[in-house]
Amino acid sequence: TVDITSSTVTGGSTGGLVYTYFSNSNATTSITNPSMISNSGNYYIVGENGLGCTDTSMVSLVINTKPIVNIINPDPICDPETVDITASTITNGSTGGLIYTYFSNSNATASITNPNLISSSGNYYIVGEDLNGCSDTSFVSVTVNPKPTVMVTNPTAVFSPATVDLTSSSVTTGSTNGLNYSYFTDNVANTFVADPTTVSVSGTYYIVGTTIDGCSDTTSVLVDIMTVSGILNSMGTTIKLYPNPSNGNITVEMGSIKGDNEMRIFNSVGVLKAIFKLDQSTLQQFHLEGF
Repeated sequence: TVDITSSTVTGGSTGGLVYTYFSNSNATTSITNPSMISNSGNYYIVGENGLGCTDTSMVSLVINTKPIVNIINPDPICDPETVDITASTITNGSTGGLIYTYFSNSNATASITNPNLISSSGNYYIVGEDLNGCSDTSFVSVTVNPKPTVMVTNPTAVFSPATVDLTSSSVTTGSTNGLNYSYFTDNVANTFVADPTTVSVSGTYYIVGTTIDGCSDTTSVLVDIMTVSGILNSMGTTIKLYPNPSNGNITVEMGSIKGDNEMRIFNSVGVLKAIFKLDQSTLQQFHLEGF
């Protein structure tokens, strides 16, 4: 509103005048609240001195329409993603042609350095100003949900035909609580594991843990399925090892080999998994489960 009773409006007039205020030029319709004019137009001020002499002058007011900053809150995101509050979708429906500035406090004194890269949850304030200098302020609510963590402990190697259960809680111990897990054969999580409870092939698999907010983390897990096979013998005698495949208990027949020897067991990718000392017996038994 405008206060037309302010001394700045009648500055330069004859001193000591008593003023009255009207909405028409012939000064018959007085203004109820001349200190709170809210509409554009011409208003009339009558100044009267102590002798009853008067003068009337017109004051013109221009009250521009206040713009409107309309806000559409962005969808929640997951850390480390960011929100661009300068996007036109945020202020869709606002008065056209506004120039926007962005603040972290409601009285618009702390400007935001990078309003296109908001990385923390909270309320942020957008001021829209038109060409007349009129402005409106509205706040936008940003929600940045935390990224979960999938911690993986590689399962113990097993001997075929045993299988590995990737859904076991022991595999993801230490992960963020309450995650929903899914299991994939590729690191971009396109191909699901047919049955993650009975994985029978060695390799790297990928576990995706997702929160109720839709945020996720992906971690690889190594599965090692070993088979008992492939005895390399350069000593000119037959060595028998059975059963094959084994559930972990094996028998070794040394034949004519005597003396102190050792048996080394490697997995299918050449990783040494176990070393056993062989004694003088021709028939020896070993338990391999857990290697």
